[in-house]
Amino acid sequence: MFDGLTERLSGVFERLGGRGVLSEKDIDEALREVRVALLEADVALPVVKDFISKAKELAGGEAVIRSVKPADQVVKIVYDGLVDMLGGDVPTGLNLALNPPSIILMAGLQGSGKTTTTGKLALRLSKTERKKVLVASLDTRRPAAMEQLALLATQVGVESLPIVAGQSAVDIAKRAVSAAKLGGYDVLILDTAGRTTLDEAMMNEAAEVARIANPSETILVADSLTGQDAVRTAKAFHERLPLTGLILTRADGDGRGGAALSMRHVTGLPIKFLGAGEKIDQLDVFDARRVAGRILGQGDVVALVEKAAETIDAEKAAAMAQKMAKGKFDLDDLAAQLRQMQKLGGMEGIMGLLPGVQKVKKQIAESGVETADAPLIRTVVETARQITATFEAAIDRGEIALADLMDENYREIPGTNPKQYMTRYVEFTDRVLPAIQDPIQGSDPRIVFCVAWARGGYLPTHNPNYRKPQGPDPVWNNANCRNRRLFEDRAVKKIAAASNKPFLLQTYRRDMGGGQFVLMKDLSAPIVIKGRHWGAFRMGFRLQA
Repeated sequence: MFDGLTERLSGVFERLGGRGVLSEKDIDEALREVRVALLEADVALPVVKDFISKAKELAGGEAVIRSVKPADQVVKIVYDGLVDMLGGDVPTGLNLALNPPSIILMAGLQGSGKTTTTGKLALRLSKTERKKVLVASLDTRRPAAMEQLALLATQVGVESLPIVAGQSAVDIAKRAVSAAKLGGYDVLILDTAGRTTLDEAMMNEAAEVARIANPSETILVADSLTGQDAVRTAKAFHERLPLTGLILTRADGDGRGGAALSMRHVTGLPIKFLGAGEKIDQLDVFDARRVAGRILGQGDVVALVEKAAETIDAEKAAAMAQKMAKGKFDLDDLAAQLRQMQKLGGMEGIMGLLPGVQKVKKQIAESGVETADAPLIRTVVETARQITATFEAAIDRGEIALADLMDENYREIPGTNPKQYMTRYVEFTDRVLPAIQDPIQGSDPRIVFCVAWARGGYLPTHNPNYRKPQGPDPVWNNANCRNRRLFEDRAVKKIAAASNKPFLLQTYRRDMGGGQFVLMKDLSAPIVIKGRHWGAFRMGFRLQA
């Protein structure tokens, strides 16, 4: 999380580090770059303006410590600003009622990870807080939603409310509250129904459940990968429900962190937890100080120690140390050590919590050391060059004009749903791109798509399985007819098709339609035609084959 922001801010501070004294001009330039970095991280503009205003005030005021290096002082000012933006020095825990059962109401849109987060929270409360937990699904609409929560409850070792067919969400809530009181449970977690979009029926149902249950905590579960959409969703829910806090899911896949950085300032609500991975135990307490430290490349050693304390068996560790001291360490012991490291999040997870490692990771990436992604990176960069050469050769032959190739006058194709568009170069790209793109898609089982994407978010020519003729079902069309489409998501418009870096690697959530999303990695390299940025060659691939 925050990889892009961390890299950008590290560059700013490195440039300041070699200067003995900072002038007002130096500080203004540094804060200007910090401003750009925050905006690129998808932080809301009002939040950025407030942050920069406070930072300028501190940098020029009495708070500046003259005995401290100027660059370190700027880092401290940015750090304090980030902590304030994220919610202050003290983490905001769950407000559990003095008289059990404490009722926690989980709200959010479909696909945000609400049910999985309910299971994660139940595990945390039962394991860490030693609470007797009951979970209940109020989602009567999504197929198998109740069964999913019951399965998660079994997995984490807590009780779930028995399923009674035909009951409404309000009736289930009443039954759950009664069962929690009679069963002597400490905590009852109610998992409400979600929708793909905000609607009146969902809000009314959630409000009625809240009135009946009278929860001590009403938590909104939001997907951090949706960026500012998550912020807008939080504001909309907060207007109808008395929200008390937020949980951001898929934080591990969010390379920018704009939602987390904007949430507290825009909504006034504390972020209580972060979903740090897909595993059921990957739910971290949100601590503004530690998150700010990670953003500035200072790591989070406290989190690493906490993880180690939770996962490492002290007796086994002592026995292992004795064996090593006696020179009896064998392959079985090595395997046990590797399994232990995996529990801590693997090498990548451990490195992400150590100070200064972000810079080292960047150096490794730039050094040419072979990684799992390196072959795909080379393929994307070389293919972008090939497409550039093909386009420029066609211009030189008079096959297509540069002005036509740069056409951004997108003309809607009547009767299409989702809407498809034409440009002056579609016929050309349909003729030349399949021979370049399509063989790459079949070359690695991890690759889902690999296509040339125009700068404005337009995708003219897709791979064979995604350029099928549209039919009457818009959901099917969304998944199978993705050519000639304009895509507004930030992964496309703001990063992949707008970046001028040699290559860009990010993690994102791909919308497949019908409330279905897939977590993927995204690789892109720019396509520049006759000195003009046309777009990017972009590859999406699964984290595992």
